[in-house]
Amino acid sequence: MTRSGDGSRRLRPSALVWPLAVVIAVVVLALFSLGTQGGLGWGYDLGAYTDAADRLARSLPLYQAITQEGPFEPGPLGLYLYAPHLAVALLPLTEQAVGDQVAVWTVLHIGALVLACAAMPVRRNVRAATLLAAALCYPGISDMILGNISTFVFLATVLAWRWLERPLGSIALAAGMTLRPTMGILLMTWALRRTWRPIVWTVLAGLVLVAITLPFVGLDAYRGYVTMFRNLTVGLAIDHNSSIGSSAWQAGMPAEWADRLQLASYLFALVVVVASARRDAQSAFAGGVAASLLLSPLMWSHYLLCLLVPLALLVERGYRSVLLLFAMTWIPVLFIGANLIYPLLVLMVAALVTWLPDRRLRQDRPVPDAQGVWPWAAGRS
Repeated sequence: MTRSGDGSRRLRPSALVWPLAVVIAVVVLALFSLGTQGGLGWGYDLGAYTDAADRLARSLPLYQAITQEGPFEPGPLGLYLYAPHLAVALLPLTEQAVGDQVAVWTVLHIGALVLACAAMPVRRNVRAATLLAAALCYPGISDMILGNISTFVFLATVLAWRWLERPLGSIALAAGMTLRPTMGILLMTWALRRTWRPIVWTVLAGLVLVAITLPFVGLDAYRGYVTMFRNLTVGLAIDHNSSIGSSAWQAGMPAEWADRLQLASYLFALVVVVASARRDAQSAFAGGVAASLLLSPLMWSHYLLCLLVPLALLVERGYRSVLLLFAMTWIPVLFIGANLIYPLLVLMVAALVTWLPDRRLRQDRPVPDAQGVWPWAAGRS
């Protein structure tokens, strides 16, 4: 709000940016959801989650036999590949019809995406631009259509960023790690920075989550989870796997060299973690988020939603056009065989957020502290 010459208050046009972004994002995602109902892939991943919750409700084994008997690859319809926490959280959905389950899950997806962008510790215009990028680019749309959990991983990552190195942030990170274990690399960034309290809080939060779910699932479910994780095999030929090794192999690279390239991406991820840890806390966190994507041997397009965290930080630090890089996520959709774009985009953003300087420091602009608190917000609850 600003005051006009006669002393009356007028609404600044910039104040409308965030509400307008929310309306556009909700409308776009709702239209995509309605337009794809019943189509190929609609609710594909959600079915695996709700089937697992239904097995849990009927006191059946949480993990399918194929995941317990020996090595297996992800991808087949209905496989449940997560910790027991997700199945426990979705128990209420088992009492609803399939169509209602997808409708509720879609509403939760859209709400989680808006909440994640609203919670980012950046300026309002950056939050609005990030929300539009999430809603208009392929990872956000495909995650909602498939009913995957990447949107909720994104929300957990943002909350861990907002309350960086504080108990609430560690709780959010612990929840995110139950869905995407490679996020555990963030514990390494804190260890390199000798910031021990967040590590302790995260471990304790994880133990509390186990204690809360244990009465619902029992020890057998956790034994099954460990067995499933041990048997999980990720090869180059998995459909839609966009890791750099798999993408290079699909593009014609010999398997031996593709494996070496995949190993090189792991090593680069560790370099990013070490290099970003030598900078400020937010750079270390954003570098760790990008590294967590590189450390995953399985990368599907919707995983890239978390890439919006380092991108938003770069925009906040003066690199306004860098968010346009996220539009590259449409290239593999439009051009068959271009999946290599996904890992290259992650590599690029990881390098940028790790080594680009903060332009605000050159312009003598205010910056938030290590926990993302702006100077003018100090002392507020």
